[in-house]
Amino acid sequence: PEKLTDSSLFDLTDSMFGTLNNPGKLFFDDLELIEGEEEVASVPKILGSPKPTSIQLYLEQADQEIRDLYHYNSEEALIRGNKMYWHKTDTYDWKADDQKSVLNKVKTGQDKQRTIIRPIKRGAKFKGKVRFENLSAIELGALLFVLKLKDNYCHKIGMGKPYGLGSIKIGIELFFSDRKKRYQSLTEEWKGLNSDNNKIDEFTQQFSNAIWEKLNPNHIGKSLWVHPRLGQLRRILDWEKKPLDEKTEYMSLEDFRLRMVLPTPKEIIDADKP
Repeated sequence: PEKLTDSSLFDLTDSMFGTLNNPGKLFFDDLELIEGEEEVASVPKILGSPKPTSIQLYLEQADQEIRDLYHYNSEEALIRGNKMYWHKTDTYDWKADDQKSVLNKVKTGQDKQRTIIRPIKRGAKFKGKVRFENLSAIELGALLFVLKLKDNYCHKIGMGKPYGLGSIKIGIELFFSDRKKRYQSLTEEWKGLNSDNNKIDEFTQQFSNAIWEKLNPNHIGKSLWVHPRLGQLRRILDWEKKPLDEKTEYMSLEDFRLRMVLPTPKEIIDADKP
């Protein structure tokens, strides 16, 4: 839609992270490794880049037959949604075969399809700060809603997500700056400061209500996770109820040739139920 190309319109992302001509309100510190260590240098299995021609993955489809698939010129075609990756079990193998040979080929430039990575070992812990200033209650609620997931939900970050890397749990503490102390002393502000975690749910609900006001005012007061779209995301983020690895395998070339329509997260989870 043309309105989405209008640079004068701001959404929450623009307002919080900033644009070319408008400074952001969020500041991310480096995270310090406080427990754990790096893996040895390894080469993961080949990670293919997105292929726009995979219409069976990126468009909503009404039929499974190849000849009847919607394409980008179909009037009925709708963009499918956001790409996300499933969590894998602890034993899922993400490394390429014959590491010694592959490592040497990558280092000498003989193999340019692969890359060398040093992932952090399982169980590592990091600590750092996300600082904010001049956020509205709704904007702060959006930030907290994204960071603070339910106990059994985990985020995905970094490389190798299709192969199970990058599943992390984020724990947060909320602190508000005392501006009077801030301008009286360079160090006094943070001494003896207590967390305001009791306000997290209040702000996240304000954000949820702002979204429900646009989508369905009858749902104001409810969790945003009951929305069907977030319901699909919730299934992917659930660490404890992740599906069997073979249900979410990285697709082979043969799978792409068959143009099998990608099932929804709900269909994957329901298929695992007895």
